[in-house]
Amino acid sequence: MQSKLSAILKTLAKHGCAEMILALHERPRNYGELQKIVGNPATTQRTLKMMINQGLLRREVQQDERRTVRYYLTPFGEACAAFLEDLLQKENQ
Repeated sequence: MQSKLSAILKTLAKHGCAEMILALHERPRNYGELQKIVGNPATTQRTLKMMINQGLLRREVQQDERRTVRYYLTPFGEACAAFLEDLLQKENQ
């Protein structure tokens, strides 16, 4: 059986996942914005579902606009974003 850490690392390695986390770290995003990062609607949907199931982000329907859904990082997702930013910083040194 796979450990939670192993599963999270595999998710972060998937196409577009790290980029989505870093984008969400800047501000909440809607599906269209995240799909532009990944490039493929099916991959975007699969990746978002996986990230929600692993506790990295949450999906929220906006009260003022029922048709608008925004994605937010959870505290765990924020910690992953900080980790990714730290790695990128060290890579650029």
